[in-house]
Amino acid sequence: CPSCIGAFHTWLKKRYGSLDDLNRAWYTAFWSHCFSSWEQIYPTDPSIHGLMLDWQRFTSDMTIDFFLAETAPLRRLTPEIPITTNFQMPDVGLDYHDFAQHVDIISWDNYPEWHRHADDTAVASKAAFFHDLHRSYKHQPFLMMESSPGATSWQGISKKKKPAVHILSSIQALAHGSASVQYFQWRQSRGGMEKFHDAVISHLGADDTPLFRDVQEVSTILEKLAASAPALMESSRQKAQVAVIYDYQNGWALHNAALPRNQEKNYQEECIRHYGALWSLGIPCDVIDCLHTSFDQYKLILMPMLYMLREESAEKIRDFVRRGGVGVATYLTGLVNGTDLCYLGGSPGNLTDVFGLAVASTDVIADYETQTLVLGEQVYRATHYADELRLRGASVLGVFRSPSGGERPAVTAHDYGAGQALYLAARTDGAFLRDFLGSLCEDHGLHPCVPWEIPPGVSVQKRGEVLFVMNFTEKAVRLSFKGLGYYDILHCSAAQDRPTLPAYGLMILRPHG
Repeated sequence: CPSCIGAFHTWLKKRYGSLDDLNRAWYTAFWSHCFSSWEQIYPTDPSIHGLMLDWQRFTSDMTIDFFLAETAPLRRLTPEIPITTNFQMPDVGLDYHDFAQHVDIISWDNYPEWHRHADDTAVASKAAFFHDLHRSYKHQPFLMMESSPGATSWQGISKKKKPAVHILSSIQALAHGSASVQYFQWRQSRGGMEKFHDAVISHLGADDTPLFRDVQEVSTILEKLAASAPALMESSRQKAQVAVIYDYQNGWALHNAALPRNQEKNYQEECIRHYGALWSLGIPCDVIDCLHTSFDQYKLILMPMLYMLREESAEKIRDFVRRGGVGVATYLTGLVNGTDLCYLGGSPGNLTDVFGLAVASTDVIADYETQTLVLGEQVYRATHYADELRLRGASVLGVFRSPSGGERPAVTAHDYGAGQALYLAARTDGAFLRDFLGSLCEDHGLHPCVPWEIPPGVSVQKRGEVLFVMNFTEKAVRLSFKGLGYYDILHCSAAQDRPTLPAYGLMILRPHG
């Protein structure tokens, strides 16, 4: 509407100062798009990437501005009462890293799509990523403001949760730092959009349904936790020394980008896959951005597909590596700056000296093609994107190998200052990420939260002194504590040395004694 467009023009004037600076930042000379008056600017031309990126930023800023206007009288009249608002999944067009600076407590609505596919491990990993994302905004306990004891009514496919899955999903939130398990809705609505969204009390009105009993069981577990670990809710999750950078604005820019391959860019999915490799290994991991988070506590930072590398972010990464940190970047990193203009001299822009290389070009791998990546004696499959690298001091750890036997760099490492910068020139399969990141963590003294082997599909998270052991598979698994003494909080007894964890089973442990 005219009011919104006028506000956008005011926002642009504040950001750029003059039309000349705006035209340069957006590179409007291309296709003869130069603006000669502010009134000519409308957010309706996706060919001007800087325009569409700034419109998304403006939309996010206006939402935060509205929130601040709504909370101003509360800050004045009830300053002692914390303020929050429900954050959603990261796909609603808001920069929650920025928004988080204005709330006292983070809260979010958690609705994993359980049983949509045969393997629930990927669903659990994704849910864990979002829990750790929301915990990492402020590095403090958050509130799971909404969850469903059963199925939703608005997802494409929402199956009823299998026995024990609601309990497991609820306790997973606690394991990753939540201070609550709350429901939408308590009583199922008679009408409206979500009248078939499951609730604690259904349209039947009975208290003997499987959903009601699951909620009762969650309550029993919370009571046992309160008795055995009374300080648990005040603690956040185990302090992480590893982080994945997930940048909302980078996602917006990458979505707009016209690349040689535009199908399955999958920025969010790739961040979750990198995180998931660490999650499966039991290595604590935060999910952060560059601009709002200090890097001081981290030894290893992963930067998947950081396409838009703002100048201040690049300098922060440079300083992190120079002071002894380990940084891992991938294909499609550092192609453009904060206004979506390409860096000259190759990517990753402003960091070619840190990584000891420049990307000459990025090839794409079609779905029918197979690209082989060799790391040590292991052979993996590369997909989607593959960079051609020009080395400027980096050493080669892994190579692309052609059917004819030719090789070119695929994985590199470069010492910079007291630290090291590694580069992954292709999208890789899950086995590569688990092997590569697991070996990297071991080399740099970054250990899992437990000293025993974690079976596939099992997640172990540590919060305070409490260990949450969660089986997200349909098969029972055998654990081995190797003589370590644990107290089983759920059964109020000493834990067995080699217990069996049933399908979708849960153990909550603390050190014995």
